[in-house]
Amino acid sequence: MDRKGPQVNMVLDASVAVSWLIKRPTAIEADRAKRVARETLKTETLVPMIWYAEISNALLVAEHKKVIAWARIVDYFERLEAMPIRADNVLPLTRREQVMALARQYGLSAYDACYLELALRKEAVLATFDVKLATAMKNAGGKVFE
Repeated sequence: MDRKGPQVNMVLDASVAVSWLIKRPTAIEADRAKRVARETLKTETLVPMIWYAEISNALLVAEHKKVIAWARIVDYFERLEAMPIRADNVLPLTRREQVMALARQYGLSAYDACYLELALRKEAVLATFDVKLATAMKNAGGKVFE
């Protein structure tokens, strides 16, 4: 019996998940967002606990700026909940030293370092539109969804 649980193949950044509702500025990024969505349905996908707050905050900002209506946000949340995305069950408190070290080493926010730490720990591909985070992942020896 594998005590580690299923193999995680991808860690999903909020920037990509939000792009499933709010289109990216370039066709290349929009295409990548669609490919990540399809991959999410086929592979074990994990997110850090902060992912849910980041998604909510991004959509709240978009609603305040009148980029998106509340009804579309509600529909998006329903579709998002139906996707096979699961939260990391490791308490953030137990990983804070690793997160802080990665944040300092790569000049990231603690929030972004949570994604980096999770992807490195699980040896998973990181799906992100954050260039600084993607660069840190590559520099740390990890893989980024291209």
